Parts: sequence; structure tokens; C-alpha cells
Amino acid sequence: MTLSSPHRTFQWRHLNRLPWMGANVLLTLAAGISQGFGLAMFIPLLKIMEGGQEELAPPFSTFRDVFIFFGIPFDLTSVLITIVAFSITGLAFVFAQKSMLMAYSWQRFVRETNAILIDSVLNASWSHVSKQATGDVTNQMIVEVSRAGRCLTHLVTGVAALLQIVVFVALSMMLSWQLLVLTGAIGALAFIVISPLQRKSYVYGNQLTEAQSDFGFRAVDYLKNVKLVKATGSEDRVSGVINGLQNVICDILTKRQINLAATHFVIQVFPVIVVAVIIWIAHQTLAIETTVVLVFLLFLARMAPLMTQAQQAYQAYVMDLSALLRIDAEIDLHKSQREDSHPDAVAFHELKDAILFDGVTYQFDDGDVAALNNLNLIIPKGKMTALIGLSGSGKSTLVDHLCGLRRPTKGKILVDGEDLNTFNLKTWRQKIGYVAQDIAVFNDTLRNNLKFSHPDASDADLMHALGLAHLGDLVNELPHGLDTIMGESGVRLSGGQKQRLALASALIGKPELLLLDEATSALDNESERIVQQAIDSIASEFTIVVVAHRLSTVRRADQICVMEAGKIIEKGTYDELLAHKGRFAQLHDLQFSA
Repeated sequence: MTLSSPHRTFQWRHLNRLPWMGANVLLTLAAGISQGFGLAMFIPLLKIMEGGQEELAPPFSTFRDVFIFFGIPFDLTSVLITIVAFSITGLAFVFAQKSMLMAYSWQRFVRETNAILIDSVLNASWSHVSKQATGDVTNQMIVEVSRAGRCLTHLVTGVAALLQIVVFVALSMMLSWQLLVLTGAIGALAFIVISPLQRKSYVYGNQLTEAQSDFGFRAVDYLKNVKLVKATGSEDRVSGVINGLQNVICDILTKRQINLAATHFVIQVFPVIVVAVIIWIAHQTLAIETTVVLVFLLFLARMAPLMTQAQQAYQAYVMDLSALLRIDAEIDLHKSQREDSHPDAVAFHELKDAILFDGVTYQFDDGDVAALNNLNLIIPKGKMTALIGLSGSGKSTLVDHLCGLRRPTKGKILVDGEDLNTFNLKTWRQKIGYVAQDIAVFNDTLRNNLKFSHPDASDADLMHALGLAHLGDLVNELPHGLDTIMGESGVRLSGGQKQRLALASALIGKPELLLLDEATSALDNESERIVQQAIDSIASEFTIVVVAHRLSTVRRADQICVMEAGKIIEKGTYDELLAHKGRFAQLHDLQFSA
């Protein structure tokens, strides 16, 4: 996301985005008022030191009246104690706001925004989620959300400094409006000088957002496939790409730092000029009393770092603004694609008869040809239905429809005669056991991997499911049994064990529908045989839909559906289809003659 100007994107509503904004403002005002009154007390102090406290003019004579009202001696000791008390109180408010409350505000924003981001991603439609790059989403959660929070803290820091400056300006007005106008004119000149540096900060911010997004996407993508990188001897090339992206980020950060340093230099130079000009004009032209000039310079000395802080905070806000806008845009995008899972609809409990595809057609948004084309299919309860066909024939799309991840463009899916869309889809999915070709094994314990979809399952349930999956001995082989960490991507397990682990996990919930999507296609013959035995042993207990390339895995299916171009062109048992000598027989001959 690239925006042309920071001034077009600044909005006051950003201030309300940071948690506890009101408390931050109140503490800031309290700090400014406390320190401002502490500085203002220097006028009475200097008069006392000169022996002219009776010459105090309004509004400073009010300080003397307050002391007298409360019975406090209006002398050097009392005034000094009052100045110290006001100053320490102001500094305490500053510490509470900047060092404590701001840190809590930032981290709360990060937590809440990350929760909203991940919720918006997980609850978006599958057609949208499947197009998202994992590295990009990870970068948004780890880097961009934190930058967005930092952007808001910079903004609040700048506004806090401005509020304190307003308090000091109001008190300075009582000293000399002429000197205040002069200071303002020089400050306006400083703003004109600094404006180009601010614009550069915004440009660098946009560049940093894009560079970090690209780095996160590429790094995660390569690291997920590090085995391929090493097996093909591509370490140097991948290292070069990642280092090149890192160099881009470093270059941008270096330019940003130089730009910030230049801004800081300008801001430090102008107060020196202001002090010199004020002293010269106050003495040579305005003939202002030395006491007033000295106290005015005290206010200016206190305002100068606040002006620096406000300027740098705004520049830092502009630098990180692209992250805030990017996160807002991403969340809005995901929310616009939010899936309607019919949460208020009827809950699904049990498959009693059959699932029916009635003239189902489905076409991808960017597809020219229908992935499913007027498809009709009955999946009987308690039977095994197999789907075979070449890649692109529509098998996986059909499975996505069974999960409710995709909705028919035309036609209906009926469950026991009721449209699938009339059910709460989450309750429907919770009754599905799903085993894919690419098995997800988390870097967690065996117990937690098994309980992922059914956290309330007992150890007895886990052991029963492991037995059904022909994996009962695994627990005894592992050093810590069910509490053994599986390692990243299940590095402790063989390919066949991973598949049977996925099958056991799918069986724990006693699913009404078991989906096996290419569950054995990546296995060697021996592992396939063991997994197939596990499937055959439970075939009579569940309603099973198997997607397969290997025809040996569907030999015992009750019905085999041969798919081509989104249609079922043949249907029958293994022997019936072989005898028919149609497309199934051709696929059979090709596979077993090879």
C-alpha cells in the first residue's frame, strides 16, 4: 500500500485507537500544569532574592496571596520548596505516562489487533484464505502490528508534548506576548525547513513496509522448504536472495536514521538562534525587564525539548503510519470475505441416510471452465465411496464442497434431504474426520496433536483411536509416551506413521463422515499397505469418501466414481468397472502395466 502524502492520511481518529488514551491525556496535562506552575514561581523567587516581593504585579501577585491565605510564609525557603514540589510532581506524572501507561497501551493494542487480525483470517471464506501467503500474514502479525502500535504511541507522544507546550505558552503569554510572537515566528521558519524531511520519512515508511513484507514472505517460504533447498544444493542462491532482501531493509533503515538525525540537528540549532534573538531584541528594542526575560528563557528551555520531542514523534508517526494503514486495510479485506457459517442455524448431529449432490456446478472466480459440472452423486451412510480421476478432474473441489468450504454456484448438497446450508456449518465440520495428503503434525506432544480438533477427548479415547489406526505400539516406542514432542512437521515419525496419526486424530471424534483426500499417494508400498489395512478395518463403521490416484487403495470401495472435467463419467464397484472396459479400465491398465 503506497500513499502519496502523510498530510492526507493523518486523522484525529487515530488518537482514539490507542487504549487508555484519556488517561494518557490527563496525565500529560497534569504534568504540564505542575511543571508550568513550578517555572512560573521563579518570578516571585527572583523578586524575593532582589528584596522586591512587594512589587509583584498581577498575575504573579496571586502566588503571594495564596501563600498568605494558607498562612505560609512568603519567603525564599517556602517558594523554593514549592518550586521543587511542583517540578517533582510534574516529572512523576511524566514518568507514569511515558514509562508505564504508554507501554501498557502499546502492548494492549498489539494484543487486541493481532487477535482481530487472526480472527478475520481464520473466519474468512476458504476461497479467500487459500490465496493468502503464510509468510505475509506472519509478517503482519509479528512486525507490522507492532509497528502500527508504535505508530500510535508516537502520535500520542507528540500530542502529549504539544499539550504541555500549550500550557507553557499560556503561562509565557503572561510574561511577554511580544517575545512569544517572536518565538512563534522563528518556530514557523523551523517548520518550513523540516517539512521536506518529514515527507522523506513517509516515503521511507512505505518502502520499509513493502520491504519487510517481501522479506517475511520469502524467508518463511524458503525455510518451509529447506529440505528441497539442501537436497538441490541451492543454499547459496537462497542465502543470496534472503540477504539481498535484508540489505534492502538495512538500506532503508540507514536512510531513515540519517533523515532523523538531520531533523534532530535542525531542531537543536533553532533554539540556539531563538535564545540569541530574544536576548538581543528584548534588550535592544523592547527594553523588557531582565527578570522577565530570564524566566521566559526558562520556559523556552523547557519547551525546546518538548518541541523536539513533538517534531520527532510526528516524524516517527509518519514513518510507521504505512504499517497502521496496511493492517487496517488487511483486516477490512479479510472481514469483507468473512464466511457465513450460519451460526444461528440448526446444529448438525447425525447422518441418518445419505448425502446427495443434486446438479452441483462450481466455477472458480478466475476460472473459465467449471470445476464441477452439473454433478449428481449419492454418498450412502456406512459405505465407502471412492473418487478417482486425473489431476484437475474435480475430486478435491468435490471434497471441499463436502466440508462446506466451497458453496455450489448452482445446484444443492442435501444431507438426509436437508440443504447443507440450513445447518450450522461449524457443527457439520466438527462431525467430519479429514485426512489429507499433506499431513499437519504440530511441534507439540502426541497427545495434543491427537486432541487438536477434540480437546475434551480422554486418554482412553486417544488409545482407542490409535488402535483403530494400527498405531497402538507407537506410544510404547516413544520416550515420553503421549507427552513426547513430535518435532517440527512430525520429524520423529515416518511418512506412514504420520498418515496413521492423522487417521487416528480424525477418528477420535467418531465422525459421521470420514474424508481421505489422497491419504496414501505419497507413501511407499509397505506404508501404503499398513495404512490401507487400517482403513479397511474401519470401513464398515464409518461413512467414508476416499480420493485416490492409486487404484489399489479403492479395491474394497462400495462404489467408485470416475471423474473427468468436473463430471462423474463412470460409477460402480471395482470389478464392475473393470468388466465395463471404460475409462476406469484404461486407468487400471496404465497404472498396473507401468
